[in-house]
Amino acid sequence: MTKFYWRWTVGTLACLALVCGLMVVVPAAQQRAEAQGALNFTILHTNDEHSELIPYNPASDYPTYPTVGGFSRIANLIGTIKAQKGAAGEPVLTLNAGDFSQGTAFGWMETQAAAELTLLQQMGYDAVTLGNHEFDEGVMYRKLVLDYAKAQGLTIPIISSNISFDMTNPEAKALADNYYNPAGWGGAQIGIQPTLIKDYGNGLKVGIFGIMGVEAEALAPLAATGGVTFGNVVPFDENDNVSFFNRVYKAQQMVDTLRAQGCNVVVCLSHSGTYEEKQLAGLVNGIDVIVGGHSHDLDYPPITVGNTTIVQAGAYTRYLGVLELKYEGGKVSVRNADAIPIDQNVATVPAIDGIINAYVAKLNLQLAPLLGGKSILDRTMETDFAGDGGFNLNDNPPFVETNLGDLITDSYLAITSALSTDGNPTQIAFEANGLIRGAIPKGGLGQFSFYDMVRAIPLGASSTDATAMGYSLVNFYLLGAELQGVLEATLDMGKNDFFVQLSGARYSYRPAAPLNQKVTSFELSDGAGGWTPINPMGLYKVATNYYAASFLATFGVLPRTQAGVQDPNLNNFLVKIPVPLQPPVEMRGWLALYQYIMTVGDLDGDGLANVPPWLADYTQMRINAAGWYMAEGATDGGFETWVLVQNPGATDVHVNILFQTDTEEIAPDELQGVTIPAQSRRSFLANSYVTNFNVSTEVQPIDGDVVCERAMYGPGKVWGHDSIAVTSPSPAQEWFLAEGSTAGGMETWLLVQNPYDSSTHVDIAFQTDTGEQVPLALQGVTIPANSRKTFKVNDYVPDNFNVSTYVWAADGRVVCERAMYGPGRVWATDSIGAPVLSDEWYLAEGSTMGGMETYVLIQNPLETNAKVDVKFQTNTGEQAPAMLQGLIIPAKSRRTFKVNDFVTSYNVSTYIKASEGAVVVERSMFGNNRAWATDSIGAFMPETTWYLPEGSTSGGMETFILIQNPGTANARVNVKFQTDTGEKVPGGLQGVIIPAGSRWTIKVNDYVTTFDVSTLVEATEGSVVVERAMYGGGRTWATDSIGY
Repeated sequence: MTKFYWRWTVGTLACLALVCGLMVVVPAAQQRAEAQGALNFTILHTNDEHSELIPYNPASDYPTYPTVGGFSRIANLIGTIKAQKGAAGEPVLTLNAGDFSQGTAFGWMETQAAAELTLLQQMGYDAVTLGNHEFDEGVMYRKLVLDYAKAQGLTIPIISSNISFDMTNPEAKALADNYYNPAGWGGAQIGIQPTLIKDYGNGLKVGIFGIMGVEAEALAPLAATGGVTFGNVVPFDENDNVSFFNRVYKAQQMVDTLRAQGCNVVVCLSHSGTYEEKQLAGLVNGIDVIVGGHSHDLDYPPITVGNTTIVQAGAYTRYLGVLELKYEGGKVSVRNADAIPIDQNVATVPAIDGIINAYVAKLNLQLAPLLGGKSILDRTMETDFAGDGGFNLNDNPPFVETNLGDLITDSYLAITSALSTDGNPTQIAFEANGLIRGAIPKGGLGQFSFYDMVRAIPLGASSTDATAMGYSLVNFYLLGAELQGVLEATLDMGKNDFFVQLSGARYSYRPAAPLNQKVTSFELSDGAGGWTPINPMGLYKVATNYYAASFLATFGVLPRTQAGVQDPNLNNFLVKIPVPLQPPVEMRGWLALYQYIMTVGDLDGDGLANVPPWLADYTQMRINAAGWYMAEGATDGGFETWVLVQNPGATDVHVNILFQTDTEEIAPDELQGVTIPAQSRRSFLANSYVTNFNVSTEVQPIDGDVVCERAMYGPGKVWGHDSIAVTSPSPAQEWFLAEGSTAGGMETWLLVQNPYDSSTHVDIAFQTDTGEQVPLALQGVTIPANSRKTFKVNDYVPDNFNVSTYVWAADGRVVCERAMYGPGRVWATDSIGAPVLSDEWYLAEGSTMGGMETYVLIQNPLETNAKVDVKFQTNTGEQAPAMLQGLIIPAKSRRTFKVNDFVTSYNVSTYIKASEGAVVVERSMFGNNRAWATDSIGAFMPETTWYLPEGSTSGGMETFILIQNPGTANARVNVKFQTDTGEKVPGGLQGVIIPAGSRWTIKVNDYVTTFDVSTLVEATEGSVVVERAMYGGGRTWATDSIGY
């Protein structure tokens, strides 16, 4: 959701007080209604339908598999509720809050069928208002839609109180002359009017007015081009109070007018978004209900601001809002409120189905040359490969690279390169998230239709090619500095609609950094796996759609020709189809996507075109956002949670620290912009800022790089556990957690963090030594935005010593950890999960002497068996037990190996190589008669640099650094410590030789004494794997973590 934040001043608030504090005379009709006693009534409402006429997710699954949405289902509910209420004599008001059009292929038919308005009237809506998307194709297009609707006899009122027409503009004049009547149309024809009054004859008189918000108008530039405005003064200015004050003044004027006309209830039909609607409610006196739209929020339960009730019903026909109200004693109160899900449990209305089917037939006829006679709803494409069920093409979470964004921009890059007229291929293609309108879910079969594909990028039209709908693609040149400037500006806006997906390049950025300091790297692909920095003065050929390109001027950027000359006329850069066999003449975004998928072709021989299979398991490769995520944490019930931030660099770094709980996100003021001095470490006690059993943490670097861990202690510090945090390219869609046990008094907990502004849904499965278990209750579980959820594994897989976990985020990204407790909670362990499988794993820690036990846990979540070799590296060399070579790990299972059975040493590292398949590996370790335990995920590969933020050598604590060299040649390392007082570089730890195939242990206490010790290990020769173990309370507790 995007927001504008107004900055109120004393002067402006004083002015508003004068406007909003006007005394309203209560009319005699209203006084009579109050005397009659309570009057019940109901408001039914939807918003932001975006032409979702038919059920979807995907539409080609209907009616065989579960789907959501659809006008006919909503019509059924409206009819049923109206009949029930009518029998009780209760009035029902049915409203739409704008953006009813534009979003699917049905939106292409507005001037030929006015499909949305036709159906809304047929379904019994009393009024609609205008949203920004009603002007996607301009003012004259909207007039043409109303021309058709009028010719068909439609009369549904369009309520807009703050619309204004520039009568010197021919487009605005034509719309106003034919379709605007300040006195209302009285049912004579369809048209725009400022208010509507519904007098139910029982003393209830409801007045309705309509408002388009500041942000919504800013996103409708073609309305202003055509001379239609709604009160904005300065576009895209978040601090433009005047634009919002214009709404406040107009709303108060409408309330006063309606009250003066005898209305005892006033409803604002708003397309402004929840944030603006809350502000409006707080500043306008006398609005009883705001039925909202634009931000796609599900505002149920309703929001209350003063005496105003605010509701919104999500978007895309997913819900019908049902607001049951009572008018009594001059006030409106809520009796009941519910948002009814529109899914397969809701029946359809045959008459509405018939109208929609006629629209489908009309689209099939128009698209027959392109689709070869197939229906727009026929399954013609797939994410399924050889029957694997397919995968989702996601457009979420916000502000991250998505596989749908990758697919769309790849199609732009490929198709515009093929159609190049200057001999140069396109180097960079980009698309804004706001123009990617919906995901392509895998549904029941992993297959989808042309209609489902178009839902992803359906918007727009061309002013120069009326043969088809959709925004045309443009191809032009920009300087490298201009490209980076656009990235900086769009990131600084903080609006997901402007977040850029791209192909042919990659960039990294810091979301919390100030403008012009966000992008930390920007590189061009050479097409062969190599990357080169973007040259600020270099000229690069880019592709995007016409609408996105039109916004470049907002950032002071104009398209350039091949010679580098600026040309503001985008029409000169339109991508044309040389010899079109059928419309369109200009290449559209949706057509490029369709042609690209068709070019990929049928890879598995089932007659359907495949999307590139690599999109199924991708990690972020093109866009990386700096940040650290820690899913586990608890600060209630005697638990302590510490966030440890290491700055190994030579300059100070500032960070923001936020906490996500099961109820909200908390951003303590004193933890925003906090300084981490150069070459030091700082510790933050989360208990000082939040009290909750469920606390996840996010650390946002502002102006440098840091490394983070989280340590957690139980009541009385009888136990502790610790884990390195997760950073880019995670959060991820998939997580694998090898360790887990629910038998012998042990508890296993799964912790799922969603650090994004949109909710996601996860499926959770468990792999055990007897096979996979998939609890129905853990499929499709909602993880709300900016929150954390906790699952006790014992509740789903009881009494099993060997439990691995698999988490799949169906429509977003999450961070997963697993905490485990021993009998009576005398010990605890914790580890992050692994976001990918690997055929190699390295575990630096391990000991099998002095009463210590070490276990290696191997998870195989795949459908086929894996074969692995297990080897150990000790301080005396490598050992490869014969019985651990060629081990079979059955499909969807977990196997546990006790290292003590194969090697006896205080220093044991482990190396696992999968010769068939791929696996996930962890290592758990117990000591002091199981008074303590530690655990860590393995490392995918050796590295030359390792960071370990946690460590303490005071207060009886011991810290050990464990360095594994799995290579065949010696490695040489330097070890440094960053403390709260600066960096320590012991001479005896510089240039240390780690023999091939061995492990070396450093006791940090021998070199530094402090409560706050981070470690930096740099291999100057070879590569190594590094962990850190820590003990406290006379070794009654221990923690361990892999480094970063």
